[in-house]
Amino acid sequence: MSFDEMRELSIAVVGATGCLGRELVAQLSDYVEIRKLHLFATKKRLGDYVEANGQNYSVEYLPEGNFPESVLNDVDVVIFCAPAKVVKEYAPILMDEGIALFDLSGALGSQFGLSLLGVHAGEDNFMEHRVCSLPSATAASLSLLFHALIEEGAWNLQSTVSLSASRFGQGGIEELGAQIRALLSFQDGPQNIFPDGLAFDVMPNVGPVMESGWTGAELHIASEMSTLLNKPEQYFRTTLQIVPIISGIMASCQIGLSNEVTIEKISATLEKHDIFEVLPALSNSRSALGDYHIHLGRLRLNPIHQGIDLQLSTDNVGLAVHNALALLKHFVEQEIL
Repeated sequence: MSFDEMRELSIAVVGATGCLGRELVAQLSDYVEIRKLHLFATKKRLGDYVEANGQNYSVEYLPEGNFPESVLNDVDVVIFCAPAKVVKEYAPILMDEGIALFDLSGALGSQFGLSLLGVHAGEDNFMEHRVCSLPSATAASLSLLFHALIEEGAWNLQSTVSLSASRFGQGGIEELGAQIRALLSFQDGPQNIFPDGLAFDVMPNVGPVMESGWTGAELHIASEMSTLLNKPEQYFRTTLQIVPIISGIMASCQIGLSNEVTIEKISATLEKHDIFEVLPALSNSRSALGDYHIHLGRLRLNPIHQGIDLQLSTDNVGLAVHNALALLKHFVEQEIL
């Protein structure tokens, strides 16, 4: 099916004014044909405009507990760029109506599985439930890397991942900016999302550390990867920290391999996948912004155990949006949406 032959969709986006929602709306028309667009956000964003396909669309307020009847009767797909609690509130309503649902929070993953194009698209599950739940950008990037190296004997992956303020949505970006301005003025900034402060500092963990030494967020990454790759959770270990940058993910990774390899062979294997850009060394994190590709650099053999070490960088917003819209396009092309 060519792009011109695609079915036109009426789409609703919930959370359209956040950093994830705005980027998704801006790129929608690059992936699918749009018949009508409904944009929703919180009451304080009522009257805001979001640009899409050269037009400014006004944002509507989504009433608590229900969708407007006029939208339910018209919409084909609802895409949630909103927190998990919002997804869980409205998902039963949409499922009762048989409306397709895309969940970028991953909140429905434990119930309906996770989808990641290139690893596990979940077509059968989508046809049955009309639900597509997506992993976090961290789990997505690490899973794509591991999956690409399975043919080279990849069996485990350990990583230390630096997250940015955009991991916590528009509110995280705004609070980091406010903290920076306050510190430069010798004042106290807001500390709602980052209670210990993030400006000019590093937060060494995401959430409280449990007796095991892990945080819930770190174990959740392992769980997402296990679900996507159908491997035991203990094969995947990730340490998360937060750094004072606006957007992006950077990670140092160690991949254990059961096969003996060379760097040239690993590079050739990775370069077969369009999602990766393999470089001698990574530039700063800003070089990945505005792009959905996963940048890989400093590939080197590990002298301690059989495997390789490398660095990874990607735009978490760009990767999440691409995964969602590429899956949406895929389901349309497969005529299951």
